[in-house]
Amino acid sequence: GPWNGSVVLFCSRSLAKTAAAAMFGIEGGAVEDADARDALGEMTNIIGGNFKCVETTFDAEPGRLSLPVVTDGTLNVPRIASRSIVRFAALGELLEVSVLDSDPVAASVE
Repeated sequence: GPWNGSVVLFCSRSLAKTAAAAMFGIEGGAVEDADARDALGEMTNIIGGNFKCVETTFDAEPGRLSLPVVTDGTLNVPRIASRSIVRFAALGELLEVSVLDSDPVAASVE
């Protein structure tokens, strides 16, 4: 659709592993990093899908979602402007969801 941007989910490795254990029914100590990445990717898809539904409500063109990218390091999203950041306390840890707009005007100001 007409909107182009990113949905970014940020949390600690331990929170990602706790989410994976709950999501996949795995004992906490048996959760691998790959399980945590899969869980974060799925959670990001769910959040992105809900955001897409909201955007589609206001835009005539249906949106599209790409596959999630999960990293445990630096994330480089070119030409962005923050639309919204929401922070949650989840099991005493930070879970942050950001919606970023691709914004060529903001990017050219750098």
